[in-house]
Amino acid sequence: MRTAMLSCALVGLAACAHTPTQSEPAKLNAPSQACVQLIQQFAERVTGQPVTLGHSIFAERDTLLLEPQAALQIDGRVRGRPEMLWLRKTDGQCVVQHPRTEAQQVLKDCSCKALDQQ
Repeated sequence: MRTAMLSCALVGLAACAHTPTQSEPAKLNAPSQACVQLIQQFAERVTGQPVTLGHSIFAERDTLLLEPQAALQIDGRVRGRPEMLWLRKTDGQCVVQHPRTEAQQVLKDCSCKALDQQ
């Protein structure tokens, strides 16, 4: 009985020690080539298609829309669904997320700030 109560107390303490993750929309601060390459590799991995990105990605918004490579057909219609990536600042780190698959990656070579900061 005493062991069971002690176990419950330890579990309770562990639950109290857990702090929720702070995650907020973010934008990049002058991304380096290494930063852009890291995001490009992540995008290619989650979409399964080649991706080309410029240095202005996530400069003003926290969302990046990726059109399928063969989206525009000869008849002018768009085929396939665009993919979306989100940039978040989570516990002080830049994190890119793919909401459809819930995949995410910490961007160690990137510097970002909360979207609402100037």
